[in-house]
Amino acid sequence: MKQMGEALDRGMVLVISMWDDIAVSMNWLDSYMDCDPSEPGCTRGPCDPADGLPDTLREAHPDSAYTMTNLKWGDIGTTAGSSGAPLPTSAPTSECPGGNLNACIDLCPASIFAPCAGSCSRRCHVGPQGVSV
Repeated sequence: MKQMGEALDRGMVLVISMWDDIAVSMNWLDSYMDCDPSEPGCTRGPCDPADGLPDTLREAHPDSAYTMTNLKWGDIGTTAGSSGAPLPTSAPTSECPGGNLNACIDLCPASIFAPCAGSCSRRCHVGPQGVSV
């Protein structure tokens, strides 16, 4: 958990992909492989090991595809208006979204306010006179 918290502090990237896994049939993700399923930690999901066989999947779903829409990217709080704060019209010139600590915090959406405000505190270093530097 400590390492996960440290990773979250550094920031994360969402990666979306679709593939079939010829080597292990995706069993590493949602089934079991190379272990006894009755042993603790072996089963990683409810799927039968045969469910992910590429030949089976390709035959059952020959036209598999997906579409991603409405994707946005940017610093926390800059891609959605859920906080009620106006969105910046251009990217900030410093590593501090909004340009200063208060503006950065104003951009934080309510759903992730605490971690977002913590990120602002780290990214918008405040000097001794209370001025963002």
